[in-house]
Parts: sequence; structure tokens; C-alpha cells
Amino acid sequence: MVGAPSKLWGSSINDKLKTMDDIVSNAKALVKRAVTEPMDLKYSLQQYSFYVNVQVGSERDSVNLRVTDEPWTWVGTRRPGNYRPNVSSSFRNVSNSPLSLGQSESRFTRGYFGTDTIRFGQTRLDNVYIGVANNFTEAPSLGMAVYDADKEAFPSFMEVLYQGREIKSLAHGLCFDWLERNQSVLNLGSIDTAKYNGNLVTFNATEVSDLATVELLSAAFGNKANMEEMTSVTNLSAHIEFSTSRIFLPDAALSTIVERTAAKFDNSWGSYLVDCKLRNSDLAIEFRFRGINITVQAHHFIIPAYSVLGYRYQLRRDDACALEFGAMRSYGVATNLGYDAVLGIPFARHTYLVHDYGNRQLSFAPVKFNATESNIVEIDNRGVMALSTPVTTSRPTATSTDPPDPQTRDTINKTNIGAIVGGVVGGVAGLSAIAYLGFIMIKRRRAVIVPPPPPLMHQATLQEVYGYISPDDPKELENNSRPANQLVNAYIWPEPQQQQENLRFDQPGCNDLQYQENVAPSGYSEAPGSQFFAQELSTSDQRR
Repeated sequence: MVGAPSKLWGSSINDKLKTMDDIVSNAKALVKRAVTEPMDLKYSLQQYSFYVNVQVGSERDSVNLRVTDEPWTWVGTRRPGNYRPNVSSSFRNVSNSPLSLGQSESRFTRGYFGTDTIRFGQTRLDNVYIGVANNFTEAPSLGMAVYDADKEAFPSFMEVLYQGREIKSLAHGLCFDWLERNQSVLNLGSIDTAKYNGNLVTFNATEVSDLATVELLSAAFGNKANMEEMTSVTNLSAHIEFSTSRIFLPDAALSTIVERTAAKFDNSWGSYLVDCKLRNSDLAIEFRFRGINITVQAHHFIIPAYSVLGYRYQLRRDDACALEFGAMRSYGVATNLGYDAVLGIPFARHTYLVHDYGNRQLSFAPVKFNATESNIVEIDNRGVMALSTPVTTSRPTATSTDPPDPQTRDTINKTNIGAIVGGVVGGVAGLSAIAYLGFIMIKRRRAVIVPPPPPLMHQATLQEVYGYISPDDPKELENNSRPANQLVNAYIWPEPQQQQENLRFDQPGCNDLQYQENVAPSGYSEAPGSQFFAQELSTSDQRR
């Protein structure tokens, strides 16, 4: 009889300890925030865009989304997309919010809005507002921007991260790195100080929509020993767009580039073609801003030219490369918004970009290509001018394909929950406090969001005006065990003639030239990574 109470009491203690372990585990999961886990992006040579793989819904449907500088996020319910809201127990239909994006009869997205769970890596976000498209001719996308205060219809992806306390600021850092390495990284609520040279230079904006617009003081183009000043590039309003494939400049500046590269324009391609030998030359263009200059090398504004089917195009019977410059006057949407120049992906590759939507600031510095180290620093609501304590993390080196070291992640979590563990070992009172804290945190994460009013009609976006770029999106992963950089072939839309929407403009510097696409068997593709996202090119095309 004496031992019975002891046995019962021991059982009670074990139960309490088990409960304590569960609570600590839950606390660890909650503390593991998105700020410590960068998004890995992959560039598609056939789509001229960056993509990220996420899992949507309770069934974790694997979907590849084009990363854009817009505020909205949407997925497709048919190929390419294959998100299944009808089988997701976490999906909630917001029937009073129609999805209507588009700028023409052949480029549109139609559907409705709802909320569901999005996962990437170890991060899980509940009640994320997403567009669910059942009729679309564009690439499903993950929007990294936020709305202006007077135009917001519902929380954007970044705002969900912020409201869920995954990040302390509406900011992200972008490093696109060398094209062939294809190891682009997006840091949420943080920056990686090991990925750029010198100091970040910050530009302020009055509205969120103007955040990426800066004054371009001047520019020069040519070889290192013979740079020619572009007299037409003087104090221009330049918009930086990391989801736009080209750099758009005034006619006079474009003529200089076309002449120096002997480029030939093809209207059906919608772009200039050049000899690929120039890709590894010392040609460069230098952009000058207040306090900083960014030099873009030929290797990133001259890239291999592939069709959406993955065939290599030819110029004078040799493999052709695309010159990623365009005439600003052919970019109607941008000119209507008052921009004098648009600096797209070639510029973004050479620039470490920090978008801070909360403080309406854009900061950038020259990127450090192929950096093997990582130093993630969290940004709070004061912006990059007052950086917080670095968040210790481990990223793979440029040659590694292994995931971050789990031990490093555990170290992060132990540091963050030290106070919680201390309270637990203090006794039953501490356990109760932690249980209450865990309840509050879980309740906060599962809070029901009030359905928003119908969103504003989509205004034509700057990166959607090129007819030569297919709106295709690579299909979803066949199963969750395959890595994010292994995707099946790009989807071909049933009405390919709708992709030929090029407005014809007289291009400066040369006449139209018809090129020839390589003839290949049905289903064949020679584009590097055409079965997946763009992978490393052959050694002859690499410059480390």
C-alpha cells in the first residue's frame, strides 16, 4: 500500500514530462521562423523567369510558381498547376472575391480567391490568401510585393509572413547569382551580407508602387578599355524589375549596343540575336546612380536562345544567343507609367537587391558571385540602416546540393527557446505558463481571417507585355520526394498562336532578320535543364 501512491505519482510525473516534451517540441516548431530559411529559386532558360516550388493545401500539392514583383499570388487547378482545392481540408473558399487578372483577350487569369496552407522547406503558413485559377493563359505566380495602403484588397504573401510573425519586417533580400550555377536565393525578412560587396545604398520612395523606381544618372557601354558614354541616358526614371527578362533603354542607347554587337533583330522572336562568342567577351554596360555604380557583364545580357520547346536557335548556321536589350518605346505599359528605362533580370543578377515595403525603401549593392559563405542578418521595422543581430545559419556552398545542416537549425532553436526551457524545468507553474504560451501562439497562427472585399481589377503589369515569352509554367513535381530543381517538361498551351502577340516596331540599328530553329524530333529538347529548370550549362559556356 505504501508503494501504490509512489507508483501513481511516478506515472503522473512521466505524463507531465511527456507533455512537457511535446510542448517544447511544438515551441521549437513555432520558433523556427521563415527568416532563418531562405527560398531557393530556379531560373528557366525556356521561360526566362525564376520559379520556386511550394506545397499547397492539406494534401501538399506540389506547385511551381513564377516569382514576381507583384503583390498577388495565385495557382492553377489544371496543368500547369494541379492544385486541388476540392480535396484540401484546409481550403476555404472566399466566394465574394473573384480573381480577374489580365491585359488582353489572350493573356488572362480567371477564377476565385480562397485561403489555404502554403509550405516551403520547413516553413508552414496557414490561411494564406491565394487566387485559384480555373481558366488562365499565364504562369501561376508567387507575388513578393505588397499593395499600397489605399489599394489593398487582402493580405499579400509577404504580409501573411509579417502578420504571422515569421518575419519582423516587410522586406526581402535577393541574390540571383551566376546564370549557370542556378542557385538563386530569396531571404525573407532578412539579408545575406556575404552575398554582396561594399555597402548597401538605400533609395526612398513616397509610395510602395514607386519603391523600385530610382534615378539613373548616366550609363556607358563597350569594352573595358573603350567604354562609350550613352548621351541619351541622363537622369532617367528607371524601374528595377527582377521578374522582367530584358533591359529596356531609349532608342539612341539601344542603337549603340546593337552596333557594337552586330545584333540582328527578328520580329517573330521579338528580340535581337547575336554571335554567342560575344558572351564571354569583356563587353559590359555600366549604370550609374547616386552613391553606387552597377556593371553588367555580357555573360548575362547575352544568353543562349531557346524556344519554349527547348530547341536551340541558329544565326548564320551557328548557335544563336539572345541580346537581352529592348527599345523602351516598345514597352507601352512602362512608358505609360512614366518610366524612361526598365532594368530587368540582367541588371538584377549583378545586384544584391533589398526591397523594404514597410519603409518604402529599395537598397542594393554589387553582388558577390558564387559566394560560398552565408551571413543572414534579420531586418526589423527600422530597415537596413539598423540591422539586427545576425541569425546564425548554414547554407550549402555553391558546389553543394545537400540541405542545410540540421544541427545548425537545432542550435538556432535552442538559442531562441532557452527562456521557455528554463521555465519548464522550474516546475508545474512553468509548465502551465508554457502551455498557455503555446496555446496563444497556436491560436494566433490559426486565427480565422475575415474575408476581404473583392480585389481591384488587375492593371497591366510590366513583365507581361512580351509576346515572344511563353506564359508557360513547368509542370508540378510528380512526387514530393524529388528535389525542387527536377521538374518535368514545360507545358505547351493548346493554342500556341496566342503566344505570337508581338507588336511590330521598327527596331533601331538593323533590319529584320529571319532565323532558323533547329529541326528536332517531337518531344526532343536540347536546352540545358529543359526537363527540369535550367541546370549548369556545358563547360564551354561556363565562366566561374
